[in-house]
Amino acid sequence: MTAFSRAIVIFNPNSTGDSQAIAKEFCRDLRKLRPEAKVKLQETTHAGHAEELGYELTNKYTDVLLVSVSGDGGYHELVNGVMKAVDEGAPMPICAVLPGGNANDHHSFIATRPLLEAIATEGSTEIDLLKVEAGVTRYAHSYAGLGLTPLVAVELNKHKLSALKEAWLSLKTFWKFKPFTIIEDGKRVTFDSLILANIGVMAKYLTLDQDNSPRDGKFEVLHWPHKRKLQLVSHLFRSAAGKPGSPKSVDRFEFTTVAPMPMQLDGELIKLSSNQRVVVSCAPSRLRTYR
Repeated sequence: MTAFSRAIVIFNPNSTGDSQAIAKEFCRDLRKLRPEAKVKLQETTHAGHAEELGYELTNKYTDVLLVSVSGDGGYHELVNGVMKAVDEGAPMPICAVLPGGNANDHHSFIATRPLLEAIATEGSTEIDLLKVEAGVTRYAHSYAGLGLTPLVAVELNKHKLSALKEAWLSLKTFWKFKPFTIIEDGKRVTFDSLILANIGVMAKYLTLDQDNSPRDGKFEVLHWPHKRKLQLVSHLFRSAAGKPGSPKSVDRFEFTTVAPMPMQLDGELIKLSSNQRVVVSCAPSRLRTYR
């Protein structure tokens, strides 16, 4: 059984899901499972608070479990706070997520059993992260993306889906979309979508890679070059049907922007400036977690 002496369960009381009830129930169950551990419930009070807590708690404790009751965005904040402290020399805590938001792609792909069962039966493991350097350093637990596919994923995660509704929302987002241009390997290239993925599925239905592993020291690059809209529709429907094509597996990907553009990390937006050099690399075995 993993030797952590305390656990802090973080939730957003204003989230769209019932994160507060999930967090309270998990705390009760964890206290029964690990009566010797100090278990604390911690709510966030403002945007970015989970990141601040991740940094503060990682620096404060050496044997702590940090649980984010959230979706991908809340966990993204926590992971970045933790990694900032770790990059400055703090020991890596154990991090975990309980699904409590609209977008739960990381948990859906990574978790192989209930979190309490994983805590009870064996120790933690390490998985890769994406390290994104674009003026500042950020980490992504699941994916970094530009263009259409991340926009579709964010829209899909707002709704309870059926196949028909998924197709309609994808097309609705698609018609508003414009391609983007970057410089890759010294050449200007225009894409409809570019995904750098550490997981195999987005938004429950969009398959990124059928053989993706979060522990192989690599991530997958999915290019969708700009084409006619009917060809783009075909890409979307093949991905939804579990046939995304053959992504390239790499440990580093570099490009330069031509114009200002948004980039999504786990569904959270960052702004890239014009002529911004962006380096995405695999940070192997950086996140200590449960599966």
